[in-house]
Amino acid sequence: MSKRYFAEFSETEFPYDDSVPEESEEMDFSAEEGPPEEEIPHFECYEGLEDIQVVEMANAGDGQALEYLLNKYKNFVRAKARYYFLAGADKEDLIQEGMIGLYKAVRDFQPDKQASFRGFAELCITRQVITAVKSATRQKHKPLNGY
Repeated sequence: MSKRYFAEFSETEFPYDDSVPEESEEMDFSAEEGPPEEEIPHFECYEGLEDIQVVEMANAGDGQALEYLLNKYKNFVRAKARYYFLAGADKEDLIQEGMIGLYKAVRDFQPDKQASFRGFAELCITRQVITAVKSATRQKHKPLNGY
């Protein structure tokens, strides 16, 4: 059988649909609509404060302060989780573990220990992610789950 190049196929023989949508068929590439404006939390009142002050407010029961910190450090958590691999799980699972570590950092931070919140949060996030990786890769329950 001789080789047939792309140009030699007739339109009915070619197995792929390479048609371009016509002018009337517009494709919508816009981003998904977010929640209505009143549901988006406004964090302007926390912008000028130091992290230590916001942590104290979160520990006093201010849910918006906690949400502000979680949003503020979300990309930091993603950056930390990027370097690890969790067998049998998505990258989002590691990010979620990092967010748990961040929550624990907010909960357990003690300002009188002369440490910055960012440094303490980095330590908690990294340890939580490493613990998740170790737990997922250990062989303890392999005989029970291997059947």
